[in-house]
Amino acid sequence: MATTTASLSLTNDIGSSTATISASFDLLKAGSAEGMDNLTSVKKILKSTNQVDLITALSTPGNVGTADDASSTSHNFVYIHNASTDSTEFITVTQGHAAGASTEVIIEQIGRLYGGDWMFFPWNAQVTNDAADVGDICIKPNVATEMPIEFMLFS
Repeated sequence: MATTTASLSLTNDIGSSTATISASFDLLKAGSAEGMDNLTSVKKILKSTNQVDLITALSTPGNVGTADDASSTSHNFVYIHNASTDSTEFITVTQGHAAGASTEVIIEQIGRLYGGDWMFFPWNAQVTNDAADVGDICIKPNVATEMPIEFMLFS
């Protein structure tokens, strides 16, 4: 059985006292003690301000970049990193569907990642309404430079 453990440690000195939080957990398939057995890791270079589908939903795992990115019947975990070294460059991460420069569908904004920022979240790759393709994880850069983005999909 594959074992993947996610860990996070936060320490701050804001205010008069310091605080430290540390947590970790094993990435498991939904409702089981079985570890995730599929990992897809990709690095993209974004060169426009168009919204793009980073990970598509409603299919089977294993073929990132095609219509078969994430499983809608399993528990998934997503890691996204804006690898830009410019702190003014950011990507907006949304759930929705990207179909070109002016036809994006945004169901919900998840967050904004500035250069060096990252996020890690659980994701059940299902649609949120009757449209068949609005459960995708999308990103949209704020500049049309060569912005490096890295992501991992555990499923």
